[in-house]
Order: sequence, then C-alpha cells, then structure tokens
Amino acid sequence: MASEAEFGDQPEREHRVRALRTTLQDDDVRRHRHHLSLLAQRQCVRAGRCEYPSPS
Repeated sequence: MASEAEFGDQPEREHRVRALRTTLQDDDVRRHRHHLSLLAQRQCVRAGRCEYPSPS
C-alpha cells in the first residue's frame, strides 16, 4: 500500500518540476522577444521609417 502511494507521488513531483521549467523557459522567451522588438524599433528609427512611438 505504501509503495503504491509513493508511486502515485512521483508523477506529481515530475509534473511540478516540468511546470516550473516551462515557466522559466516562457520567461526567457518573453524577455528575448521584448529584446528583439526593442532592437527592431531602434533599427526602424535609424532607417527613419518607424511606426512605433519613440522611447522616451
């Protein structure tokens, strides 16, 4: 009975770890995308054809 409970606990723990890892990856992607959009904004401004409001 105890081994069954332990076995039932394992996937739960793995799921939690996977969820945490996914959250961290999402944060990285979000930061990266933000960085890319800022870069694109700057290049756009330099080219003199920017549709974004210039960062103040």
